[in-house]
Amino acid sequence: MLTPDILTEHRLTLVNALYFLLMLLPLAFIPLAGASAMIPAIPMIAQNLLAEPFRFASIYFHYNALIIPFLFIATILGVKKIMNKNIVSKRTIIATMLLCGIISAVAVGPSPLSLMNPINIPGNFEFYKYEITKHDMLLWEAIEKISPDARVATESRILSQLSSRKYANYYPYAYNNPPEEGIDYILLDTSYSEHHSIHNPMNDSSFILIFQEDGIELYESIRLNRRDS
Repeated sequence: MLTPDILTEHRLTLVNALYFLLMLLPLAFIPLAGASAMIPAIPMIAQNLLAEPFRFASIYFHYNALIIPFLFIATILGVKKIMNKNIVSKRTIIATMLLCGIISAVAVGPSPLSLMNPINIPGNFEFYKYEITKHDMLLWEAIEKISPDARVATESRILSQLSSRKYANYYPYAYNNPPEEGIDYILLDTSYSEHHSIHNPMNDSSFILIFQEDGIELYESIRLNRRDS
């Protein structure tokens, strides 16, 4: 429930101020000049500011996907307004936006430009994140064991590998609240997640372990196993 004390608590915090700063910096704060275009985005911005945990008010996650289009529309309107009033020249606007874009990429961006940043920030570029390891190969080996039309429950880190499937659900929510048709497979990476220690399918007699390598575990519904046999 939205109450005055919640609004007061979240109204002015360092995290929220940084959130606005990092959203506007790459566009040289020009969206402020075309702020009217941001009105449709107010509900999404408010949701991110008021939600818990704080990662909603962060540029590093997907929660800003619906806000970004309005930021660029506001930038276009802002540039038009600035030029109509002859406040600065077009060349100055372009140079400023380019400079702010480079600063943002170096300071907080995920591109290789962030390697120039002496401060290690979690969202910065790191080569190891783009290396294909033996662990990755084992994960794909496990995925290949899942039939294309199967209903799978897996963790957020793996879910992107299954995004092309019609039936891919988030674990452990899909495990605790399965769809009416049930869950056919559960795919976990225990080397990264702690979900398995809380909701361990190993203790569930309706699933059997069919793959286990380097912390990757694939469980199959026992009804599928009986049907295949």
